[in-house]
Amino acid sequence: MAILKAKASKGNVGEAISYVLDKAKSTLRAVLNMNAEEDYAKQMKRTAKMWSKDKPDSRQFYHFKLAFSPTDSECNGGTLSDWVAINIAIKLTKQFFPGYQAVLSVH
Repeated sequence: MAILKAKASKGNVGEAISYVLDKAKSTLRAVLNMNAEEDYAKQMKRTAKMWSKDKPDSRQFYHFKLAFSPTDSECNGGTLSDWVAINIAIKLTKQFFPGYQAVLSVH
């Protein structure tokens, strides 16, 4: 069974994206509704600024974690591969947040 955790953050979106995309921790990465040629943090900051004009101290982004049971993983005898996990995350993101910017990875 998977668990979905969500956290609203006023923190630094650049640090959050660096964590999510850290090649030492993640095996697969994907982005949705973003320009691959431009810094992701800059794009998200621009979007946050557009929507929080009157509230400059408001939340900047949401950080979601989709956690599967360790027994689901292929390396523990389960059927969940990294490719399946990232595709589940992509499908959920598209379904629940259509048109939103998203940075995804498998850790």
